[in-house]
Amino acid sequence: MSGVFVAGEEAPAMTVHAGFAPAQVAKLCSQVAGSGPSVVLLHGFSFDRRMWDDQMDALTPHHTVVRYDLRGFGESPPGSTPYTHADDLNAVMDHLGIERAAVVGLSLGGGAAINFAITPREKS
Repeated sequence: MSGVFVAGEEAPAMTVHAGFAPAQVAKLCSQVAGSGPSVVLLHGFSFDRRMWDDQMDALTPHHTVVRYDLRGFGESPPGSTPYTHADDLNAVMDHLGIERAAVVGLSLGGGAAINFAITPREKS
């Protein structure tokens, strides 16, 4: 498969692996699809991982794309202990065995991406 599609042609269906990634005592609803360099998509406040549907279709032919519901959004419960979204992102990446990724965020997700980038990463 070349990864290049002619206008009007349908792209092949992507295989999505869904589940829950552990983050401290919480479990975050996540999805992984595609292959290639990793990209993590973090949704904005009042949204959930589904806000990235169109981007998933565009990115998965050339990237391993991860998206998950931040705590308290979508299918991820809020948890009962203190946390940061940056620590949760670190836990998700560790759970999936991702050492390096392009992290993309909107609004709340953008703040989490910045905090993740400036925080030294610890392996769990």
